[in-house]
Amino acid sequence: MSSQPLQTLSNVLRGVIDRCVLTKRQEQIFQEELTKHLSDVLQRPEENLTKIAEVLASRGKQSLFEKILRETVTKQERLTKQEAEILDKEMAAALKWSCDYEKAYYGKCWKSEKKRKAFDFLRNWHNVAIYNKESGRLAEDSERLHSLTPLTSALDALDAEFFKGLAIAVQLLNDRIYNSKNPNIGSGDQYLNKWLLEYKLAVAREPAKHSPRELNEQFVSKFHTMTVKKLHEKLHEFHVPHKEEPRGKASPNYGVLLNLPPKRRKTG
Repeated sequence: MSSQPLQTLSNVLRGVIDRCVLTKRQEQIFQEELTKHLSDVLQRPEENLTKIAEVLASRGKQSLFEKILRETVTKQERLTKQEAEILDKEMAAALKWSCDYEKAYYGKCWKSEKKRKAFDFLRNWHNVAIYNKESGRLAEDSERLHSLTPLTSALDALDAEFFKGLAIAVQLLNDRIYNSKNPNIGSGDQYLNKWLLEYKLAVAREPAKHSPRELNEQFVSKFHTMTVKKLHEKLHEFHVPHKEEPRGKASPNYGVLLNLPPKRRKTG
């Protein structure tokens, strides 16, 4: 069972996306962006609550954010001591998910704040380009100039660390897109660890729906090649909710003939 904080974040994620009119690829990118914002809130709540409010406001969902915030504060004020202790443990689990996600998301840029900023700049530039192409519109010059703000600020400051991070980010994102079996899914960055942690948040709001085999056949195999056994190990590594594979007659392998060597006849 997922922790209550992850379930709450999952409900926010799905609730916002369901209310937006987007193409399939835009929805995939928006889900990735919201997942990152929610992870940021867990890591640095005071700094990032305003950012996620801005994202929701840009989609016309400011009232939804305010409602969720009010309900969350009210619930916390009414908690008993035992409930508060349980919530603390669940928050620890949610923070563990967030730390794992940050590492998978940023890769080699993870440990440096300036390199993370460079990675964020590149990903935003890349995602906006896809988003606009899906919408069939050209970005205004003012929009493009605004998107370049982190780059121009780094130029003004002669920020060598930022540009080292940008070079790493370009290579990292290029490798992830190149290595994907289908680079047209979302941003094209379908790095397995990152995808599994995004999936973990997306399904936290409901009981586990997929076995490792079903997860592989319906999702993972579309962008990554791996055995069901290896995927099962990954699910346990990141504590991703899943159904166990059916056994006995319910197993998909039940009744499959084994190619055994012929038995030797006894002589004498």
